[in-house]
Amino acid sequence: MSGIGVLSTRESYKMLKIILVSNREKIFDSFIAGLQSNQDVQIEICSKAHCAIDMTRRHSPQLVVIDYHLEDMSHVRLADTLRKLDADMPLYMLTTMDEEYFRQATADIGQVYRLPSPPFAGDAHGVLQQLQATVC
Repeated sequence: MSGIGVLSTRESYKMLKIILVSNREKIFDSFIAGLQSNQDVQIEICSKAHCAIDMTRRHSPQLVVIDYHLEDMSHVRLADTLRKLDADMPLYMLTTMDEEYFRQATADIGQVYRLPSPPFAGDAHGVLQQLQATVC
């Protein structure tokens, strides 16, 4: 995997920019298909945490989805780093932590939403609805 992949359905000034951080892109197939059902979504895929940090700095995404299985940084540390770059950006995290441990691990980061592993198209639709409600 090269580190960055771009999946875009249409160029638009109202395009929702989403960064997906995972080196296990295959488990996101259904989720990506669900995101792409919205014509105003651009998905950038980073396989490394440092790529996601750089992309967030350069592109100001409306949303970042973080896999728990990253090689170069823990998913909680990445969420904390991204939150410091943009305090209002929604963060979603795939995690195997139980609910209480997840809340404790992310308490100092601010709002971080959980996604099941693997996430499915229905999860993507829910994320888009929530995102569009906050962006519009």
